[in-house]
Amino acid sequence: MILFILQWFEDICGVSKNRFTIQIRINKIHKSRIGEVQQYWSRLTGLPMSQFTKTILINTITKKVYSNTNHYGTIRVTVRQGTQLRRKIIGWIEGLQKI
Repeated sequence: MILFILQWFEDICGVSKNRFTIQIRINKIHKSRIGEVQQYWSRLTGLPMSQFTKTILINTITKKVYSNTNHYGTIRVTVRQGTQLRRKIIGWIEGLQKI
């Protein structure tokens, strides 16, 4: 899904890769793996580490225990200077509602 949305922004909206920022959220129990997790998302998205913001460590006790090699948290994709883009997408949605 992440790769789809990145590709959609690039192909349909004309957003260049350098406008994306990525924020990782992962449980605090994986704090020792932050570097590995960041590398995983960087390889998957094709974005350099310079476009990653500070990783957010979630401080909750999870009911499900993940092994250290299979869990990579979740990410939030943001588009820098995205106000015009947001307005364009809202316009598309409003146009589709009228059809």
